[in-house]
Amino acid sequence: MQTKYEKYEQLSHDTLHNIAESKDNWLKFLDTASRMYKYSFDDQVLIHAQRPDTRACADFAFWTAENRMNRHIKRHSDGIALLDRDNKKLHYVYAVEDTESRANGKSRDPEAYIWQLSQENRAVINTMLCDQGGIQSENIEKTIVSMAFSMARLRSVDYVSELDQINTEHSLLCVLK
Repeated sequence: MQTKYEKYEQLSHDTLHNIAESKDNWLKFLDTASRMYKYSFDDQVLIHAQRPDTRACADFAFWTAENRMNRHIKRHSDGIALLDRDNKKLHYVYAVEDTESRANGKSRDPEAYIWQLSQENRAVINTMLCDQGGIQSENIEKTIVSMAFSMARLRSVDYVSELDQINTEHSLLCVLK
């Protein structure tokens, strides 16, 4: 009989296989991972497996503490199980969609904590990025794409010889299949 820990360990393994099966699956995982940037890769995999569309998640203490979000976890909400591999235990986080304001009216709005780029800050950040990257652009999206290409071009020289040496039979994707 499988323990709960083993069940989620298997879910993690199966999800990794699923992610590696196709470009679409990988892109869907990256969409989830982009919102869970504070979590480890292993945690991102399990969050994706259980709640791929959640906008944010945090532990019970973060959502409920008066000096934090001071929110209520909705009744019958299932936590998202994450693996504590060192202690072979599970710990849980909760999706923002599973929280609600407390009746006392002192709850914080989670939207204020979910990263958003205001119109006012777009110009400031774009200017900073352009100065840093030696780029001239008035559009933050184009600036980010230009910087990403520039960085990839610069860094790729360091890794081309290594990439050429990788035997595809021993790559991670082949091992997972």
